[in-house]
Amino acid sequence: RDDLLGMFGDPVITGKPAGDDLREGKRALLLAYGLRAADRQHPAAADLLRGAIGDPHVDEDTVTTIRELLLELGAVAEVERRITELTDSALAELCTADLAEPASAQLTELATQATCRTL
Repeated sequence: RDDLLGMFGDPVITGKPAGDDLREGKRALLLAYGLRAADRQHPAAADLLRGAIGDPHVDEDTVTTIRELLLELGAVAEVERRITELTDSALAELCTADLAEPASAQLTELATQATCRTL
């Protein structure tokens, strides 16, 4: 979820400008999915992504373009799918774990809060 918040999040909520992870060169799963898809579908987009990763001078227009590309390339949908898959797996394990209450309920709530934060 943090990868999505770092690219699409509201700075008022996240406390940092959207696109900062990109500018800082964080090797986020979102960017990995985007690069993989761009390499196959859109080489110019792959060049744009690679050029922006780690560039502290990337402007807001470029961040907006990259956001649009990540959506078009399916990278955002892939990250959302992965979040759902991992969350569902963790919650299923919690259901079968022999945990005393309130531990199970608190861990379930924590997993939900961590993965369902809004952009």
